[in-house]
Amino acid sequence: MLKKILSLLLVAVMLTLFCACNANNSDAATDAPDASGENDKADATEKADPSDTPNATESPDGTDGNSTDNDDKTEPTDEGDNDKKPAVPEANVPEGSILLSGENRYRVVYAKGFKKTAMPIYEELFYSDPLSSSEIGYYSLSGDTVKDDGTPEILVGLTDRELSAKAAAMVKSEKDYVILAEGNKIAIYSETSSFLEKAVEDFISKMSLVDEYHILYTNEKEYLVEYVAPAAVSLDGKQVMFIGNSFIYYGNCVNYALDDADRHILDDGYFYQICKANDEEVEVYNYTWMAKSLDWIYENQLSKESEEFFEQFDYVFISEAGSNNSKIVSIVEKITKLFPETTNFAYLVHSFHASNSHEHIYNACKKDFVDMGIEVVDWGGLVYDVWSGNVEVPGAQLTHNKLTYIKNNTDVSKNPDDANVGAGRPSDNYHENPLAGYITAQMAYCVATNKSAIGQDYSFCGDTSIHKFFDFDEFIDSHYGPKYDTNFPEVFNSDEDMAGLQELMDLYIAKYEANN
Repeated sequence: MLKKILSLLLVAVMLTLFCACNANNSDAATDAPDASGENDKADATEKADPSDTPNATESPDGTDGNSTDNDDKTEPTDEGDNDKKPAVPEANVPEGSILLSGENRYRVVYAKGFKKTAMPIYEELFYSDPLSSSEIGYYSLSGDTVKDDGTPEILVGLTDRELSAKAAAMVKSEKDYVILAEGNKIAIYSETSSFLEKAVEDFISKMSLVDEYHILYTNEKEYLVEYVAPAAVSLDGKQVMFIGNSFIYYGNCVNYALDDADRHILDDGYFYQICKANDEEVEVYNYTWMAKSLDWIYENQLSKESEEFFEQFDYVFISEAGSNNSKIVSIVEKITKLFPETTNFAYLVHSFHASNSHEHIYNACKKDFVDMGIEVVDWGGLVYDVWSGNVEVPGAQLTHNKLTYIKNNTDVSKNPDDANVGAGRPSDNYHENPLAGYITAQMAYCVATNKSAIGQDYSFCGDTSIHKFFDFDEFIDSHYGPKYDTNFPEVFNSDEDMAGLQELMDLYIAKYEANN
């Protein structure tokens, strides 16, 4: 009997101790972090392997190998809890903003051919958001061949997603662009690649870090940017100068002049004729020399001119010789300082720059000249892109190849220096013909006046009653060898082809920030 009583007492004591232990364990669990919540967010802030690059998120076939895992949380670990960063705080989100990080891990999706255009968005997200470095696939870049599985997406160009089509329906001209957000999709669209690039730049400029780790898109969720052309300017009564070499005069933008010719007489080449066709009386000075660099022209010619000479000019066009001059910015700056502050400037990019990818020239046009207020006439980029097949002439009825724009008499031992056709140089295959010369002059005029090239008159280009250098037959005889045929006169006679070229002129002018 005594043993039974002792046994019951022992059981009672053990139950009491067991309940007490359970109570203590319950309190401990209440104080511990929630492993399924805060720790996940903390883990997401830890750095990834430095070898993880943005391109690592895209599979070789252009599809996103991580698209189905975009919303997965990083699993918590048992090590280093005390070293983990705090959870992502709640951001004070401005009205109309879209949260791009945190729960919305956007995938950047591009239409075919626009990977390069979309890449800056992806890189901005990847490098700006500390959360992205915690795991591969936090943000990703894919073509629209990847399946739409409901993942939040930023769509660039006319992708196969419905929102891209809706954005495209909003544009009113080829120079408009749209940024449209619905649900967890954001569509960025323009009809032309140059203005799509502008839309992407605009989108990126409005992304910002708010609080810690959050990236926001901080503009309207849906808006259309309509292109408004700058107000037209008249050159009537103005004085204009062209400074450069044979890459300006060969196609008659200004006329060929002998080295010892007086540079203070007025020129009546294509640029002057375009002004005249627009009822603008302009004085054009041809300050070009055969095969001379801007440094030579500055040291040997411009430095000898008086201050009064420079004060008369309202607009000056500048072009380097066939060189990727690493000091192009400094020499152009030296030249511009000779003129009054009221003088406007533009740089002429010729086809030799374009065909040889002269990076110093193009870098200056895209950045330094913008800061200097110098506009850009990329006639060379236009004709090179057309003859190389990178761009098609809208509505063209004829074939456009290099001989359509560039002379070639390399199979002729010596090209006579015949002033009747403005020769001035032995055989070559890189100088412009009259069609490219017209494009040079027309784009220069449109940059200076903010007028469209579309519908501009070019009937004077082959009119020998205006100038003997305008003779197409003479130019072909002198500047194309027996093995080389050109169709530039036929292009001049094709309304469709010329209209397409004028359309491209407007686009190539508008693509440079310096011109807008």
